[in-house]
Amino acid sequence: MEYNRITWGIVSLVVLVTGAITFGVFEGRGQENNLQSTNATPTPEIKDNRDLSKYGAVEYIASDVENRGDWDKRRRINQRYDDQGWVYNAATPGVGGVGKMTHDPTPDAFPIDESFLIVAGEVHSVNSFLSNDKGGVYTEFKIRVDEILKNIGKKNPKTVTADREGGVVVYPNGQRVLYQSSEKALPVSGSKYLFFLRRDDASPNYEIITSYNLSSPTIYQLENSRSSDAFRNEGKSTFLEIVRSKIARH
Repeated sequence: MEYNRITWGIVSLVVLVTGAITFGVFEGRGQENNLQSTNATPTPEIKDNRDLSKYGAVEYIASDVENRGDWDKRRRINQRYDDQGWVYNAATPGVGGVGKMTHDPTPDAFPIDESFLIVAGEVHSVNSFLSNDKGGVYTEFKIRVDEILKNIGKKNPKTVTADREGGVVVYPNGQRVLYQSSEKALPVSGSKYLFFLRRDDASPNYEIITSYNLSSPTIYQLENSRSSDAFRNEGKSTFLEIVRSKIARH
């Protein structure tokens, strides 16, 4: 009997030790799996590799003091784009680009009568700004004038400053959002255009009514990006001559 008790004792001890080791292995594996799950490499953020260098850009949190000397002038220009509620005001917008469906009437192909100035020239500088209430964004274009086709003013400018809604807003986290109207494409730096411009007393800048891209193989109007069938096969020189004739008849 004593022998049997000893034998069963040894067997029970072996079973207990084996069970403890087995449980420890599984528990260890479970902890290891949990550790691996906790320390898993996070999904890398999607990098924004878009080339937006030809567009103007403005930081959402920008200092107004930098332009304090011209602040009154800038406020006058900004106010044209107030009360739009277009620009995201969150620190992390979570979007890559924001279009704007506008319901403005499509401009005439050649709005000669309402144009204060009509010029052909190259955009050599683009800068974006937020409106006074930061709900709108616009781009200011410096245009190097090659030819003046119409001018109501007394002086013939060599450069012209005009603006249009839209531009790139850079948020505090580095995210860039391109705001652009569906019906008013933005001219880009380094390209040549024919601009029909209006002017009012509210802003010292000209406002773009409509424009034609003269740098592309096909002449097209930026508004609605419409290709003009009438000038699809015309070169830049022929197209400008047609416009000059129309202006002369007015």
